[in-house]
Amino acid sequence: MTPIQRAVLWILAALLVAVVAMFFWIVRSSSFSAEIITPSETSLAPATPSPIQITTSVVRAKTLSFTPTPIVYTVQQGDTLYGIAARFNVTVEKIKSANSLASDMIVIGQVLTIPTSTEMIAVTSLPGTFVSDRYMTQNGDTVESISQKYGISENALRVANFMAGDTLLAGQFIQIPLPDQEFPQRKWRFSTIDGDVTKGYPLSLAAGRFTLHYQPDSFPAQDPEALARLELNALAFLESRLNLTFPYPYDVYVAGTNFEPPNLALRGRGTSALFRTFFLHDGTGNPDDQLYLATHELTHLVMWHSFGSPSSTMLGEGTAVYLGMENIAESAHMPLEKFCALYLQADSLPSISSSQTTYLGHINDLQNYYAAGCFVKYIVETYGIDALKLVYHNGNYAAVYGKELSALESEWRAYVETFDKSEDVTPSELVGAVNDLENSYASFFSRFTGSPAQMEDYRYLDKARIALLEGRLSEMRIFLEQSK
Repeated sequence: MTPIQRAVLWILAALLVAVVAMFFWIVRSSSFSAEIITPSETSLAPATPSPIQITTSVVRAKTLSFTPTPIVYTVQQGDTLYGIAARFNVTVEKIKSANSLASDMIVIGQVLTIPTSTEMIAVTSLPGTFVSDRYMTQNGDTVESISQKYGISENALRVANFMAGDTLLAGQFIQIPLPDQEFPQRKWRFSTIDGDVTKGYPLSLAAGRFTLHYQPDSFPAQDPEALARLELNALAFLESRLNLTFPYPYDVYVAGTNFEPPNLALRGRGTSALFRTFFLHDGTGNPDDQLYLATHELTHLVMWHSFGSPSSTMLGEGTAVYLGMENIAESAHMPLEKFCALYLQADSLPSISSSQTTYLGHINDLQNYYAAGCFVKYIVETYGIDALKLVYHNGNYAAVYGKELSALESEWRAYVETFDKSEDVTPSELVGAVNDLENSYASFFSRFTGSPAQMEDYRYLDKARIALLEGRLSEMRIFLEQSK
């Protein structure tokens, strides 16, 4: 063979290797094409949502097998850095570092290197099943109306989005499964609240003022940006109402399932000293209930670091209840004064000055939380919010108000007694309903393991809870029967 012939063969071999390499690169890039459309980072500010139409294309959601070799990913329409990070179970910071990104902005067609490790576990919402597309919910949308619109069952929509209930936030993205789609059985996992939160909430979204942490294969993971907007709403309200700017970054942990025992009945908690708040977002409740919950827990943190730790649990919880309810004042939730007036008529209104009063979560001690919130609302509306800021930490009621707590409590009870009497709910009905709901939850959680049958009971229990909070006691009774 002549030197020229050998040179030609080497060139042909090199071209063949290049073609094969290009073929595998194209296959790899196409296999990781985007499936979900999420809002851009700048959409954290509240905006009027626009509908996203379901496409006719069907994308196979695959269980990915990671190796230490970095993944090359091409940014698709609708991608955000947070969505890509959640898809590959890697932090935003690691993607930015691997690609020398100075900001969170990415553009369509941009090629990213996704760092991986052998410890990574592939994250897909529906392993080995088909999913059609994402849909942005509108005002008035319900699980029932969306299911009817796309010819799917309500349960399929819940399972596709890891929802335990029927709550949809306006502008929130959800997954639309195919009609008659079957889903693998989900392995139940409780959410961390006292343990290793880094392990319990491995995904995160940096929202500027705070960092949102959440879990893969959960309802929060379907659209964490919607939850960031909810939290921003709560933060903006508190800063406006308290006339301050909260300067400290903090962390929000959003649980997609009930908190680990013994905290099954908790829907949220503030760990103020560590700049942390927790709240449950598993599809239960309703949008107003979710906003109340986010505001309530954030109140603990903002008050603690603005005015000092609360002088009493009553004052801390009462302030959180008061401000949480103020943020949903236009909702269907029963006003605090109405609730307390009915309890007073039933001779069951708790003493806000008693050291025996417990605050073990709204499900367990609703009447105590609402009494404390009603009292704080009274002293704020009577003496002003600046007085509350002073007494919050020092507990010196005599110095701030010119009278002891017992005298203020007597004033408050006299005020509650003059509040308009309810015509649709009797005192005994309300007190009985609160007790029955508490007992039903206690019985349910004593045997709770997260089985599919139990999740259906849990959904109806939650419907009963919301009906109670809105004063629909007849409906509450029906939901309680359905939960048994």
